[in-house]
Amino acid sequence: MGPGSLRANLQRVTHLIFTSRSLLIPLLGVLLYLLSFKGVAAVDKFIATFRKSEHAAAVHPNIPRLMVSGSGFWVSREGHIVTSAHVIDGCRQAAIWGVDGQARKSDIVGFDRPHDLVLLHTSGYVPEIASIVDWQKTPLLRGDQLMTIGFGQNRNEPLAPRFTVGRFLGFDYGAEGRQLLRFMALLEGGSSGAPLLNIRGEVLGVVIGRYTEQPEQGIAIPAPDLRRFLDAFRVPYAIALPGRGEKDQTTNFLWRLAVFVQCQAIV
Repeated sequence: MGPGSLRANLQRVTHLIFTSRSLLIPLLGVLLYLLSFKGVAAVDKFIATFRKSEHAAAVHPNIPRLMVSGSGFWVSREGHIVTSAHVIDGCRQAAIWGVDGQARKSDIVGFDRPHDLVLLHTSGYVPEIASIVDWQKTPLLRGDQLMTIGFGQNRNEPLAPRFTVGRFLGFDYGAEGRQLLRFMALLEGGSSGAPLLNIRGEVLGVVIGRYTEQPEQGIAIPAPDLRRFLDAFRVPYAIALPGRGEKDQTTNFLWRLAVFVQCQAIV
């Protein structure tokens, strides 16, 4: 490869990386590998393939690109959504996809960074809202069955939900002494911001991640902190009342409750 070809390909690599900032690290590794070991033709082929996928996303705007993303859920009939703050950290605006599969812009209402929570708001149809438990009336016991729904980072099916069942392990304490809910479940990337529910379909907390050294264990912000956050922004959310009977726990109910969340405008 001569100096001219090397210079031209470095320009291609630089342009592709900086016009696709959400995939910065993966693209950098792939392109530099191709440039170093496979030659000009391989770089050109990869760029052409990537551009086709970018064009497909532009032609079909309701199909999200594979960027940093997470999960969320509806908390009010007025269009409020909760997710993890780190999912859209550094974004001016987020987009959400609900059960109808249509992309919607959402505004960022406010953050609670110590608890890794953010409140979004969008307009339009709200198919289902969460009922958040009152722990004084609905105690949580070690070994209780839990469930969650999240969206893994799958380029082919980004809107395919992942249902996970787990069990409550106990409580832990994070930075600044904040209480965390600890549970056993095999979470996937993209689960941050998902609702953590009991077997009646009531929200116990918000999933914010998993333990690095014990990836089979997840962590969530408990319902009392979620309720304080929503109260601070005067969100009219629903409280789960004991004795109302079991709520619809089907996958259809969970799918209506959950949303896919993705950053759309970087600060």
